[in-house]
Amino acid sequence: MDLRNLTTKQLEKMKKHGEILETLRDYKGSDRVVRVAEALEFIKNLPIAEKIDIRLPLINKDLDGFRCGELVVVSGPTGMGKTTLLQSFTYDFAKQNIPCTWFSYEVGVRDLVSRFSINEIPTFTLPLETVESNFKWLRQRVWESVAKYKTKVIFVDHLHYLLDMNYLAKVNTSLAIGMLMRDLKKLAIEADIVIFLVSHLAKTKIEAEPDLDDIRDSSFIGQESDIVLVVYRVKDSTGRYDKSWLKIAKNRRKGTIGRVPIILRDGKFYEESLQTL
Repeated sequence: MDLRNLTTKQLEKMKKHGEILETLRDYKGSDRVVRVAEALEFIKNLPIAEKIDIRLPLINKDLDGFRCGELVVVSGPTGMGKTTLLQSFTYDFAKQNIPCTWFSYEVGVRDLVSRFSINEIPTFTLPLETVESNFKWLRQRVWESVAKYKTKVIFVDHLHYLLDMNYLAKVNTSLAIGMLMRDLKKLAIEADIVIFLVSHLAKTKIEAEPDLDDIRDSSFIGQESDIVLVVYRVKDSTGRYDKSWLKIAKNRRKGTIGRVPIILRDGKFYEESLQTL
């Protein structure tokens, strides 16, 4: 390159570019770019993520349990067991001494607690009052629960209570939900927790097995989540609802998907194949 033909402005730009490169060659920050060999050494020193199991053995095997840092979406038609499934998980986690916190926006403290069996209320925490319905308030209370109770599992029932309807009327709903999903995923990683998030289907009635595309309002819900579980029932040839199913519609970590029939007994879901309940 003939430097004599370059303008003063171009020369100054090249000089700044060289200074930037020189600075970055010595950069030692935690987000520095490294060779894979160094990354492998770094990974060796990381703590192994705690595995959190559930009482549904076939589903648990396919999922290989849950891990902190994961965002798990639970979906399904209205009234078919989304909240009940999370209550079943609460019992499972309490038996493993895994601290859980509930955020139920549809009902107050009295109603939420009354949904559990009066003879067997699992140990969990919850806010005494829901003051605001937005991510900022939720984030503050999540960090409070982590600080006070070392919470590892968060239940949020449900997604659309974190979105202001007036705000949604002015923006692209799908993108707004996508931004919220990313914020929830970042929170799960930063706080080292598992977040279970209830999200409704677009249709209240289904005629076939639901999938990711059936989740209401935004494809980002399926895209940004690590795991998607769907609870549903489909009508048989007589028009009656058949058995309940729990489907793994997405499984980012392990890749295994599938479904199992489940039954409800004493406020808890069990896999139908289990002989001893």
